[in-house]
Amino acid sequence: MHGFGATPVIGITSVTQCQAACLSDSSCVAVDYDPYNTEKEYCWLLGGNYLSGPAPGITHYILDRNCMGKSQYLSP
Repeated sequence: MHGFGATPVIGITSVTQCQAACLSDSSCVAVDYDPYNTEKEYCWLLGGNYLSGPAPGITHYILDRNCMGKSQYLSP
């Protein structure tokens, strides 16, 4: 999946960095990570209401800011 209307974040080269960029942006609600992007724009932030669709090779992560549990993937 990937979201339409995403904003690329230059210089991010890992999923963890991409997720951290989203956490530090209060308007971010999801990210797309595309390790095969030929423009080397691997991390894309999505805000507000966005549309998503199928896209092979892209991983889509949704941020739940209301989650009360501890993430096993991101450090506090």
